[in-house]
Formats: sequence, C-alpha cells, structure tokens
Amino acid sequence: MAQGAILACETGTQNCVADALDLYAATLANLAPQLPPELHSLPTIVATAAKKVRAAKTRGEATRAIKSAIAQVHKVILLLNADDTPVREAGVREGTLVVDTLQNADNRLEKAAGL
Repeated sequence: MAQGAILACETGTQNCVADALDLYAATLANLAPQLPPELHSLPTIVATAAKKVRAAKTRGEATRAIKSAIAQVHKVILLLNADDTPVREAGVREGTLVVDTLQNADNRLEKAAGL
C-alpha cells in the first residue's frame, strides 16, 4: 500500500512522499502490537522521516532524512533476539519491508524536480 502511494507521486514531490510515509507509519502503528517488541519503534521512525521530508528545504535534506531512517531500521533489526528464530525471521522480514519502502521513497525523492 505505502509503496504504491509513493510510486503514485508523479513528480516525487516531498509532500506526496511525506504523506505516503505518514500513511505507512499509521499502518505500522496498527501492526506494532503484533510485532516483536524490538520493532515497536518502526512507526515512530517512519513518522519522523515523514516530518523531516516534509520540512526539508533541499532534495539532499529529504534524502538524508530517509537514509537516516533506513539506518535506524537496520539497527532495530540487529536488536532482534537471535534465540527465538521464528520471531527473528518474522522481524527481519518486516524490517526489510520497511527498509524497502523507505528506499522507494528515497528513490522517488532523488528524482524530484521540485526540491
């Protein structure tokens, strides 16, 4: 859903991408109780990225906000408990989906003409 919303941003404008990230953060917030505790911060990470993208004055600022969020998600994935393999695998899968979505947002912003 979020990736489709990001791809629908015709010109890659930062507000469109930020809106899509806000929608994704809300979706993740609804899913968070079902995720491993280590992943409960994912909605906040994505929401913060959305705010920073919306406030960015340049394309570089916007893409740095996304890259920072991606790095944070990678750190969260590393915190997953290695002793519980099924939980870890599910967490890595979910975290990877978040990274993919953020990467799509970054790609869209890289192509933005309006920043």
